[in-house]
Amino acid sequence: MRIQSAERIQSDYAPVNPIFQRHLFAYEYIAPKVRSKTVLEVAFGEGYGAYLLSRYAKSVVGLEASERAIAKAKKKFHAPNIQFKKQYVPPIPFPENSFDVIVAFQFIEHIKEPEAFLKEAYRVLKPQGTLYITTPNALQSPSYNPYHVKEYTFEEMEALVKKVFKKYRFYGIYGDETFQKYFMNNKGWVKDFLRKVDPLSLHRKVPQVLLRPFYDVAVSWMRWRLYKQHPEACQAITTKNFYMDKPSPQALDIFVEMEK
Repeated sequence: MRIQSAERIQSDYAPVNPIFQRHLFAYEYIAPKVRSKTVLEVAFGEGYGAYLLSRYAKSVVGLEASERAIAKAKKKFHAPNIQFKKQYVPPIPFPENSFDVIVAFQFIEHIKEPEAFLKEAYRVLKPQGTLYITTPNALQSPSYNPYHVKEYTFEEMEALVKKVFKKYRFYGIYGDETFQKYFMNNKGWVKDFLRKVDPLSLHRKVPQVLLRPFYDVAVSWMRWRLYKQHPEACQAITTKNFYMDKPSPQALDIFVEMEK
């Protein structure tokens, strides 16, 4: 078993493949939309998304707060038209009207200033530019996540988005029956685990920074356990097991497309 941050999914680690494919799906969905465009990715994580988009885009700039993540991305996902830079967002360190597309997948739930981020994204987008974001649907989260400042429902996210953008479209990202089986096993294990170790939900009162190491261990063990029980099922999940549809409480993730 590999202990790793529950928030930094590694593309080459089999026990997290279902989550990796869920995240990769969003990149594959927008890839044709960024063809020959200048792209900024906020919080690129491991870098696999920026690398995929670079095959279509004119150029990709990736921003990340972690120097360790930047070093790994430069080594593993280098391409001639990608630049990886260190920056905590917001702010976004570029002039107005700099990019055709901004991508911020699984990011907005981590920050304390989401409206400031949206305003910065609007500022650096070119006219008719597009911002794409994904974020977990709060109604489907298996448990409290100490890395998330706030998780959103569709209604909460729309209330935030319309403060900055006039043009926007909402979709839901869903998993098919194969992924849902894995996801429900995951949720069931988490529910049983918390009932045994913390029946009073006291973990929600612990400062997030103190809870994170224990959360990482628990989530890493849970994912490894599910993988050992069903290795072929975990490895068989691909981006084809996900699809986009209208918003609903059953969506795994919220997907928003905003136009300047």
